[in-house]
Amino acid sequence: DFHNQNLLMNPRHYSALRLIGGRALAAYQRSGSQVFFNTITFEGREVKYGLIETSSLLNDMQEWNHLYVPGRLQKPVFVLKTGCQRFNDALHANRVHAVNASLCLLPETFSLRELFYTISRMS
Repeated sequence: DFHNQNLLMNPRHYSALRLIGGRALAAYQRSGSQVFFNTITFEGREVKYGLIETSSLLNDMQEWNHLYVPGRLQKPVFVLKTGCQRFNDALHANRVHAVNASLCLLPETFSLRELFYTISRMS
């Protein structure tokens, strides 16, 4: 279980929720948007990172069940490394869906700025 391992390696990444244990954290994560956020201090700056199960991420990017993470991935992001072709394919499909949905919301004539603004407003 990811949270059990991460709790052992990085206990300071978790708030007091760490006290409920890895299994309960995983169950908590599966509710709502299916993302569990941790906040850490890295090189003197506060950084927040989110954890999501791969299957939940791939499904949400294709189905838009929650649109929380897919919405963020419709905007410019820097992907460090995936090594997962399924993720790359889902990311591309998510962005194509965002453009298509935006085209349905825009008038017949629009600017590139209006297109980007419409995409960013969807989530």
